[in-house]
Amino acid sequence: MHQFFKIAVISALLVLPAVAWSGDNINASPLNGAENSTQANTDSSDLRNELLKIPLYRTMSLHEPEAYSVIVEHVSANYNKEQSLTDPRPELRPILQDILDRRMPFASDDALRAFLNLILEQTSVLYDIDAELCDIYLGAYMNIDIDQRQIVERFSPELLRKEHQIISNVIMSSYNGSSSPPDENKMEPLRLMVFDKVQAQYNDADKVLTDISYAIDHKGRYCVVNHALYQGMLDLPGDKSGDLIRYIFSE
Repeated sequence: MHQFFKIAVISALLVLPAVAWSGDNINASPLNGAENSTQANTDSSDLRNELLKIPLYRTMSLHEPEAYSVIVEHVSANYNKEQSLTDPRPELRPILQDILDRRMPFASDDALRAFLNLILEQTSVLYDIDAELCDIYLGAYMNIDIDQRQIVERFSPELLRKEHQIISNVIMSSYNGSSSPPDENKMEPLRLMVFDKVQAQYNDADKVLTDISYAIDHKGRYCVVNHALYQGMLDLPGDKSGDLIRYIFSE
């Protein structure tokens, strides 16, 4: 059986190499000790008010209060007035990773499709700049220590704001709707159908996704194949698209 569609979701807001169709989930690790800041004494209530103006954090405050409290504590301890609250904070990635791992299987079709379209837009931006950046973003080099800020800096402020809203909608819809992971027996044929179409287009797709050394030697191929797979999912008719995305995120 093809080993693909194994997704590790990470938010680009917090420096998010979105998803990968093969490989293990990126392990979420606890936050390390915060570095001291000259602004550490900033009033946390003021910071809370500012954070609540940001859609994603406002949504987390409503639906993930414990995670939100950790973020407020971290931001308060590391506050620097020269850094925007919407700037990427890689050290907070494990928090969002955990939330998305738990909630994406329950998100609405529209929210999941918007998320996947976001990934397509982000990967297109990176590919046009440097194909290897796109490979990195999608997880081709998951075992290599990479400064993800170098990737996120390529995204425009508009794209980052868009990402804020889309991830917020994913979380919110997962609590407000009635979606749940679909039956595996019904989804496996769909998954194989999407992959087989991509394999017919790129005859080395299976090797690209399962042989990291091959992917590294063929810069940009990992990005291209993943892009085709995501597009293939979005091209499915009706609710089949949402169900397959939901199924993959539930693995």
